[in-house]
Amino acid sequence: MDSAVENEQNTPVADHEHALRELRAGDARSAELRLRTLQSAAPLDIESSRLLAVALLMQGNVSEALEALERLIVLAPEFLQARIDLGTPQEKDFLAR
Repeated sequence: MDSAVENEQNTPVADHEHALRELRAGDARSAELRLRTLQSAAPLDIESSRLLAVALLMQGNVSEALEALERLIVLAPEFLQARIDLGTPQEKDFLAR
């Protein structure tokens, strides 16, 4: 594979999109691992934080998902989707957005 194409595919944006596809396909564990890696590299990325909460919820890890959303609200109080998600801890509601 051309290294320019390979480098383009290994970007945070590409990883984020891949994690979203994994979530939609029901592969929450793979998405969680990918999102944790993204969070390590960019802990202030609010969208990957939210998707991590979704992945945790899909795996039945409700308390950790809710804790992640609470941390996200502290980090980004203007991010209304996290507040909505916190009040609606059901995976189908999370993924519908």
